Amino acid sequence: MNRKEALKILGLNANPSEREITIAYRKLALEYHPDKHSGESKDVQKQNEEKFKELGAAYKFLTGKDVKEAITFSGEDLDRVSSTDDLLILLHLAIFNKQKDFLEKLLSRFKSGEGEEFGDYINEKSFTIFDDSPLYIACLLGYTDIVTLLLKHKANPDLSKDYTPLLTACSMGHAGIVEVLLKYKANPNLSSGPNNFRPLFTVICSYTNDSDKENYIKITELLLKYGADPNTSVEDDIRVIECTESNILKRTFMLHGNNKIRKLMVQYGGVDRHYLFTCGLFATCFTLCMIIHVSSIYKLSNYEMPICVFAILFCTYRALEAAFFAKTKEPSPEFAEVITEKVVNNVGLNAEDNSQETGNALA
Repeated sequence: MNRKEALKILGLNANPSEREITIAYRKLALEYHPDKHSGESKDVQKQNEEKFKELGAAYKFLTGKDVKEAITFSGEDLDRVSSTDDLLILLHLAIFNKQKDFLEKLLSRFKSGEGEEFGDYINEKSFTIFDDSPLYIACLLGYTDIVTLLLKHKANPDLSKDYTPLLTACSMGHAGIVEVLLKYKANPNLSSGPNNFRPLFTVICSYTNDSDKENYIKITELLLKYGADPNTSVEDDIRVIECTESNILKRTFMLHGNNKIRKLMVQYGGVDRHYLFTCGLFATCFTLCMIIHVSSIYKLSNYEMPICVFAILFCTYRALEAAFFAKTKEPSPEFAEVITEKVVNNVGLNAEDNSQETGNALA
């Protein structure tokens, strides 16, 4: 590699200062950072890894310094912040590199919010330079401490470009982050992504395909505890509760197919119609056998008769249980407080809008 090639890789003209080289490297390193593309195909991951290494080699050639110096931040970097872009580059790279101490200094020094020097930068919605919000990235990478820190500094837990932070944490199996997001009032029923999936449905899909099932069971209970609705429809009137896997034998002879996630959803208010239908179907079949026996068309043997009677009683009991005695748990008081607060806030906003409209009309 020669100087001309290194400058071209970083998108620089001739004779840049070391500061300009560092800024150019940071922007491009953020764009091609391997962690940022961990969910892409292997080919895309490989391309970005190669580009990331190429950027590091160009930076080292031009400055003679290790790339770690470019992405290890200090108070001097905060002193040089002069724009929102400068601030966001530091924020995102510090998250990728898990520099919590530096993030605490940055967030304490530059307050995020309307009327502040750099506005509500922590909830930047333009996504022109960055693919998603800082909170989304921290959730994707599983950095619980950083997620908590961002939420303490007023990061919006429901803000997203494609997928909400909560849905992302659910799909990745980050139970600790899910709990933190819910405590900071993330909406457990908010759909996102191209298919408009909800967190609870995402957990079911991940539970089916992942070996760490206990973790997803914990996430399911957290979502239900904070008000996730198991009765919402996914498609064609199929509810979330009916999307959990189970075979017909398990559904018939084991309570809710011995599926822990399905049991949890039933406990929090979902009637398991598949389970109810299966039990009702088997009860009907065994009843027909008894009718046929009584009509003398076909005589049941001495051991078949008690089996039929037991099966009828068993399936009928299971069907009645599924239909009338399912709900045993309620969302936590914390969830009720969150909903109340959101309703009050919405009423306040509507009242404010109405007063503004009235004022405009009078003017």
